[in-house]
Amino acid sequence: KPTTMLVILVSVMSLVMCLAVAGTAIGLDFDRSIHREKDILQKELQLVLNAVESFTVGQARSRVLSQQLSTATLMGEMVQRVGYDNMVDALQDATHSALVMMASVTDQLFLSSSKCSALEQARMIGNSLAALSRMGNGLDVVVPVVDKMNNELLDPGHEAILVQKSATPTQGYRLGNETVLLSQLRYCAGGHPLSNCSLTEDLFSAASLALGSNAGGSMLGTTYTQEAAFIAYCPVPGTSLGVVYIVPFRQRQSHFLTHTVDAAYIANLTDLMGDLVMEQKSNPGVVLTGNYPGCGAGSCGFDRAGAAALRSPSQISIGLPTYNSPNSLAVASEMPLLNASFLIEIFVDTPSMQATALNDGNHVSVHGEFLQLLAKQGSFLNAKLNGTSELLIVQKVTGANGVSASYLSEPKFVSECAPNCSTAPGSNQGPMNAAVLCVNGSGMIRDYRNKLVLAATVCLPQLGIGLIYKTDDDEIVQQCIAQATDYVNDQNDVDDSSLQLMIGRAYPVRGSLGSTVQFLSDLETGGCSADVNSTDCVYQGNGAQAMLRGLRGGSGLEEGVDPNGDPVFSAYTYSKQLNVGLVLKIDRKEVEWPLFVVLLIVLFT
Repeated sequence: KPTTMLVILVSVMSLVMCLAVAGTAIGLDFDRSIHREKDILQKELQLVLNAVESFTVGQARSRVLSQQLSTATLMGEMVQRVGYDNMVDALQDATHSALVMMASVTDQLFLSSSKCSALEQARMIGNSLAALSRMGNGLDVVVPVVDKMNNELLDPGHEAILVQKSATPTQGYRLGNETVLLSQLRYCAGGHPLSNCSLTEDLFSAASLALGSNAGGSMLGTTYTQEAAFIAYCPVPGTSLGVVYIVPFRQRQSHFLTHTVDAAYIANLTDLMGDLVMEQKSNPGVVLTGNYPGCGAGSCGFDRAGAAALRSPSQISIGLPTYNSPNSLAVASEMPLLNASFLIEIFVDTPSMQATALNDGNHVSVHGEFLQLLAKQGSFLNAKLNGTSELLIVQKVTGANGVSASYLSEPKFVSECAPNCSTAPGSNQGPMNAAVLCVNGSGMIRDYRNKLVLAATVCLPQLGIGLIYKTDDDEIVQQCIAQATDYVNDQNDVDDSSLQLMIGRAYPVRGSLGSTVQFLSDLETGGCSADVNSTDCVYQGNGAQAMLRGLRGGSGLEEGVDPNGDPVFSAYTYSKQLNVGLVLKIDRKEVEWPLFVVLLIVLFT
């Protein structure tokens, strides 16, 4: 019926209108829900950015600079105290020990050679007198020969004494039961010992031994003039006679110090020891008897270091000026018999003398030797330091243009910039000169590769060197990025939904931003790496658009696809501190599906 049809038509039209109104309402609610999800996504990303930038590069740099300054200071103390001072101490001990031994050997050589020399003279005279006796000459010839020898032939101070073994002497002066003095005493008034001179126990003993010994011998004793002397004795072969020969100690002492044969021995020792001279003591002071390198004996003037060492031969003098160096190590060792001392003077820590010392074959430079050793140790230490950390040892260079610096050890990364490295003296004036001019501190500088580095400088003025301990700034930045990446991965592990944080950078790492990015945090398809040498997780095209927008400094929302090609809502932003992009994405279906369910429920209820 028409009436029924009209009712049905009105009902259908009413239903359609209701559905249209409901659809519009639901559609508006759907859009609001999507916008709300996007707003939440962007706010959450801002929270992530704040958390990521808590791994601030500035704080990391400050921490590294503080650590570097502490480490460089500690290294400087080790170089000075443990290295250099111990080296000087060891040199002192070794030099002193060697000098004590040399002094002892030289004293004994003086004693033995003097005794032998006196004995040789006594034997020569004894053999001559024996020859006269074999020719039938009696005492009336032999005794005058000895007296004439004393008065005309022997050196001043030397004396030959003729004695005889006889119980019934016919001439001479009885000295004992069977010992008779036949010759006149050269330095006794009138030649009569019993009236004008007092014979010593040493002469009585020598006279007795001359008559009772088959081979002869010698001793250090006192003569009738009360002076020290080497006294030799020997028999006159084939007779009842004996010879006593006297060599004054002081004369022999002087002879030993200047005689060419003995000087050759001293010269051999000095060649072994370097700046070694022998000093003879005298009443006014000290007389140079050896040759100083570069000047003759006595022509350089004596120095405070040598005088101090000679005053206290058992002590070591250090830090006093020598004849040609403002600072030295002076060690002396006394030779009591010779009334002399060996003295060795060695350059110590005088940077201004280093070039001279190293080029002068007559000198041993502790400073120069230590710097050479330090250069080797610096290279060895650099090989052990991790990453881009490096220890540079720089040396003060004083030239026509003033003070500059040069590298003492070869830089660790010189192969990266060769042949254009700035390693010549005077280059990189800031850090290098700061080290040698004693401007201790830390900061960001450019090194010999022209790279930004965090560096601490420590000066060792006594050695004339400086230490620069540095690390590439890029390494510090990369460490912060690695920490931020670990944080992002940890956040992703907590959430079971499709919500995922991503952190990325331009690729290649040190290239300019193009259309390619590298994801650092793990993706759904597999693990990634923040290592600068990694080639994993590199993307371009649609899957990288959100990250590219972030790396270009943008911040916003977009609908697109993720690296897997899945439709997603993405929020993106940029971390200026770390120079990385951040993306927080969620699958589109995860946001939209609950809204479709709501729509169906409304339509069918």
